[in-house]
Amino acid sequence: MQGRHIHEINLPRGQREDEVAAVIPNLSWRYSGGTATNQAITPGLTAGAALVAARSGAAEVVVADGTTGLLVPPGDVDALTAAPEKLMRDPSAAATMGRRTRERAVAEFSLDAKVAGIAKLYSTVRNGGRS
Repeated sequence: MQGRHIHEINLPRGQREDEVAAVIPNLSWRYSGGTATNQAITPGLTAGAALVAARSGAAEVVVADGTTGLLVPPGDVDALTAAPEKLMRDPSAAATMGRRTRERAVAEFSLDAKVAGIAKLYSTVRNGGRS
């Protein structure tokens, strides 16, 4: 992406670019089960920003395309450059996606959600597969 430039866009008064979209820049993302992928996504989730990421690996699980952010084809620098610009041109849609991102982060990826999921799994196992 070196040398690429997103054209100047007038955002509503007081709104910063980082409030519009969190870009996860790895174009060739491969899920490895490690924490690096999670560490790249977590700040965007907790910030309540619309997410932009390559359509591969963990990003496909976390980013609901068009709902909590935008997914672009892996390796497509032009698409990765255009996606945040699209969100900046429509701050209302970006804000809606950001709210959905935060809601989903709390409901599905927070510590409380993980603990509840593990407790449910243990309960199911203890009850012989019945929840």
